[in-house]
Amino acid sequence: MVYLMGTSSPDRRMQPYLDPDSATVIRNQAGASEEAGQLHPQVLNLIYTQKLFKLYLPAHLGGIDIDLPSLLGLLEAVAEADGSTGWVVTLCSGASWFAGFWPETLVREVFNRPDVCVTGSGAASGTATQTAGGYVVEGAWPYATGALHATHFTANCRILAPDGLPVLTESGQPLIRSFLFTADQVERLPTWSAVGMVGTGSHGFAVHRQTVSEERSFDINSPLQQTINVGNYPFLQLAEATLAVNFSGMARHFLALIGERVDSRLRSGAFTAEQARYVEQAMRAQRDLFMNHRGLFYEVVAESCRELDHSGEVTESTLRQVSNCSRQLAHTAREVVDRLFPYGGLETVKSGTELGRVWRDIHTASGHSLLTFPF
Repeated sequence: MVYLMGTSSPDRRMQPYLDPDSATVIRNQAGASEEAGQLHPQVLNLIYTQKLFKLYLPAHLGGIDIDLPSLLGLLEAVAEADGSTGWVVTLCSGASWFAGFWPETLVREVFNRPDVCVTGSGAASGTATQTAGGYVVEGAWPYATGALHATHFTANCRILAPDGLPVLTESGQPLIRSFLFTADQVERLPTWSAVGMVGTGSHGFAVHRQTVSEERSFDINSPLQQTINVGNYPFLQLAEATLAVNFSGMARHFLALIGERVDSRLRSGAFTAEQARYVEQAMRAQRDLFMNHRGLFYEVVAESCRELDHSGEVTESTLRQVSNCSRQLAHTAREVVDRLFPYGGLETVKSGTELGRVWRDIHTASGHSLLTFPF
């Protein structure tokens, strides 16, 4: 069993969120995933078997039953085993949250296959022209995590009237809707050449004048059509929190590795007595700083879940706290990694080292705009 329920902090349970065997598989294949530019088949098989791309689908729709604190703990554990795997699981499982806005027939059609992986892009860089039976969609989107093994793609588009003029909302803004495509309806574009998160294979895709039915168009701001895991949790804070635990997981991985490396250097006499005291103090201070932010994050998330269970909504004040704590956790994770990285010495920057990969992964993930700033 890889997931647990009913806790506000992963450190308060004896059992792990990700069993040791699964973590070992992911970690052992991280280098191979990076070399291949996509997740290793053994890692994908584990994801399919344990339904990690279906985390928001309840069991009766083919997924699992899981609450938000447990889901975050699981995502953090996967990211700790390997940053690329954690990112793919987070974003591709996140697409199963969209299933709450689809008719049940479509949900079952898409998620019936064991190897389903829904990826996509939130950028509204396509257009969808209204027709009698739906839309004609065209456009290109630069990044889609897990694109090379995805079975389906989602994309946001600006809606055009049949005469080509933009359709506007009541407030005068362009109307945006989301669309679902099968893999054979898109062209994958070789756009991913990052220095880190290489194993995510986050290549772009294009759609060339595809006719899409109304059923495969959806709006995540509309009422839910299906009951899904944490379906009534506000989307922005859900996205921020799930990304934040990826930074947290990668930072935990880094802290374990740099701790081993520094211990080895201390035993070998690589530092003077004064330098050793300085490094040891820095290690303690940065670990404490990180763990304090991580603990606060999980406490605030737990409070938001209690409010949601009690009253059916989360107060604006608590939502702001979730956003702030998510951003602070991601920022602190990056800061701690950068402050401690030099103490590993030149061995850590050699090509192919695990420490180097974690450092590159967390800095590449930092390019995501949602958590760039700590405020």
